[in-house]
Amino acid sequence: MIKSVALLLLSVAVFVAAALWSAARLPLEGVAVHVDSHGAVNGYASRAQVIALYVTLGGVVAGLAVAVLVAARWLPVRLVNVPHKDHWSQEQRLPLLRRMLVRDVAVLFGLALLGCSCLPVEITRLTLDPAGHNQVWLPLVGGALMLTLFAYIAWMVIARYRPGADR
Repeated sequence: MIKSVALLLLSVAVFVAAALWSAARLPLEGVAVHVDSHGAVNGYASRAQVIALYVTLGGVVAGLAVAVLVAARWLPVRLVNVPHKDHWSQEQRLPLLRRMLVRDVAVLFGLALLGCSCLPVEITRLTLDPAGHNQVWLPLVGGALMLTLFAYIAWMVIARYRPGADR
C-alpha cells in the first residue's frame, strides 16, 4: 500500500508543480481559457479564477482518489465488483485482492492526475502564445497518457484478475 500511496503522491506533486509553475507565469487578467474550433482564443479569465480552477480540479481528483483508495482497502468485498468474484472473494485471496485493488486505484488516479497536470501547462502556454504555435505537445502527451490509461484498464480486465494469475 505504501508504494501505491507514494505513486499517487508523486502524481499530486506533479500536478501541484505544474499549477505553481503556471500561477507564477500568468498575468493578473487576460488568461486564455478557451479556444474556438480554429484554435483562436475566445475566452479569458483572471489569474485568481484560473488558480481557483487548479485548486478545485486537483482537490476533487485527489480527494476522490483517497476516498476510492480507502474504499478499496476497507470496503467489504461483497460490495466490490471484480472479474471472477467467486475466485477473489475466497478468504485466502482477500489480502492479495485488496493490494491489487489499491494498486490499480493508485495507478488509474495517478494517470488521471498526470493528465490534469497538462491543463496548467496548456493554459500558460496558450496565454503566452495566443496564436497557438506551440500547442503540438498536448495531443502527443495527452494521447500517450490516454493510451497508457486504456492499456492499463484493458490489462486489468483481460489478465490481471484472471483466476490462476495470482501474484
